[in-house]
Amino acid sequence: EGTFREPVAVETLGDRVLVLDRAAGTLTVFAPTPFGTDIRNAILHYNQGLYQEAESLWRSVLGRSANFDLAYVGIGKALFGRQDYIGAMRHFQLGYDKRGYDEAFAEYRKDLLRSQFPWIAAILGAAALLAALLARAFRRSALSARIATAPGRLPFRFAAFHPFKAFDEVRTENRGRIREALLLVLALFVARILSLGLTGFLFNDVRIETIRVGREFAIVAGVYLVFVVSNWAVSTLTEGEGRWRDIALVAAYSLLPMIVSTLAVLLLSHGLALREGAFMALLSGAALWWSAFLLVTGLMTVHHYTFLKTLASLGLTVAGMAFLLFLGALVYSLFRQMAVFFGNILTELLYRI
Repeated sequence: EGTFREPVAVETLGDRVLVLDRAAGTLTVFAPTPFGTDIRNAILHYNQGLYQEAESLWRSVLGRSANFDLAYVGIGKALFGRQDYIGAMRHFQLGYDKRGYDEAFAEYRKDLLRSQFPWIAAILGAAALLAALLARAFRRSALSARIATAPGRLPFRFAAFHPFKAFDEVRTENRGRIREALLLVLALFVARILSLGLTGFLFNDVRIETIRVGREFAIVAGVYLVFVVSNWAVSTLTEGEGRWRDIALVAAYSLLPMIVSTLAVLLLSHGLALREGAFMALLSGAALWWSAFLLVTGLMTVHHYTFLKTLASLGLTVAGMAFLLFLGALVYSLFRQMAVFFGNILTELLYRI
């Protein structure tokens, strides 16, 4: 029952499906289950814009299957019509409907600003004033002076906003420390993981279960390490004066704008609507260009290159990175094949024993 030998025709009769089997000489009738009936009726109401009438049907559907995305969207439409924007946002997110979520979020934000604007303005103003006072007090404190003049240390703000002087001191006065560079690489990795997992629903296309922390760390740390090795190799062939330590520090301090912008975009993603996403793209783009400027400035300073020679060395560095990555992939593939080969031999020996 329910299987066929030679089906030759399919027709519908009301809400039933008829299948004719010529070889078996049978006519099989398929009738909808209560679950299928609820889905069909809910979709009919949904397509007609009768979201309130379809809500109870969608909840009945979810009672039988919690993975039916359209049911969450349908309930979100009904809640949006009742101006329950928080509930609508929650259901739109469960149904992966970004357009509906964006509409509900925009209305929720509008209501929130309208009702709580004095408190929000007061909190933001107080926070900005407190940050300014703390920054001013820190600049005038003895601690700030000790950090700025301490041998070996290179303040982050100094490297970000005075790159020529800062990177010259890296080369001539041994300012900066390798552990600071490693901390910056680690900070970029942490910022990337936070961005992948916690970016607002409207701007995040990554499913959290697909994030692989080890893979992301290998990408960040691997690219940094390969860049340092490749640029050091290129500089030895092009009369560069920078040591591997100088290159490592320049590359790490150049990551500062990217780290800050990644965290800033993460925060903005929870307060902006889809149509305002251009501000986030602008911030990310500006940070990327600032990091590139710091990198070019730093390499030009520590190697004593001209601007054009710095760009040429960066091109050779990228080519060297591609070669090193290809070589690494080749070695990895070779060792993997060897592991499989010896594993097969061991398995064969165990079976024969």
